[in-house]
Amino acid sequence: MNGRAGLSGLAEVTRALCARAGVDAVDVSGLLGAVSGYVVDAPLSVRDALEPLMAAYDFAAREHEGAIVFLHRADNAAIEIDVGVLAA
Repeated sequence: MNGRAGLSGLAEVTRALCARAGVDAVDVSGLLGAVSGYVVDAPLSVRDALEPLMAAYDFAAREHEGAIVFLHRADNAAIEIDVGVLAA
């Protein structure tokens, strides 16, 4: 992606893939991990390029206030809601 040998941060690789597709409104601050040897060697959509990384590092994407936010699935912990605050 950037011509350097060695490891790149998962957030850095994800941001670079999005930038190649012209998508700059991304939040990758929730991504942790290092990527070694990831190559995009054919014309792919950004979604197709990201899917192997998303599966390997167990992260997802969602839209929030006009930006694509990437976060690890474990960060989406379930919360308890008091039954009293629910509508009938």
